[in-house]
Amino acid sequence: MLEVPTLAFPCPHRPCILDTYSSDVAYVSVLSQLVADEERPIAFFSRVMSPTQLNYCSTRKELLAVTASLQHFGHYVLNIPVILRTYHHILKWLHTFKKPEGILARWIETLSEFEITIQHRPGRVHSNADDLYRQNCKQCWGKSQKNSSLTSCNELRSVPVP
Repeated sequence: MLEVPTLAFPCPHRPCILDTYSSDVAYVSVLSQLVADEERPIAFFSRVMSPTQLNYCSTRKELLAVTASLQHFGHYVLNIPVILRTYHHILKWLHTFKKPEGILARWIETLSEFEITIQHRPGRVHSNADDLYRQNCKQCWGKSQKNSSLTSCNELRSVPVP
């Protein structure tokens, strides 16, 4: 049986958890909080990448997902601790970067506005954000697909919203 998560009301002074996932064509995120010792989603966010963003390397795509998600959820996460969970282990080096330039410098500046703790989360347990990106057809609902990744922006835009 398929379980649909019920969104929780945000508690303004409680730390948030932000899970992000970036693919070749889009990025998604889940904002959640611990409610009665259970992690509950507060909101979801997703966006298809622009043609320019499609040319980014995987690290920049993940940084794009993080900064866009923090800006989108800014009204929830400003001035409270945020645990940023990402499958992309390389983001942990972000604070050690000596002289960032260009878009990387702007993203680091944006991240500095928030109280972030970065946690690496291996892909096999990073399913809440990853599953938002994976699309299932009606016949496969509740079943795992062998190749559930979409391969182009056109495929992503053509997926019907349930």
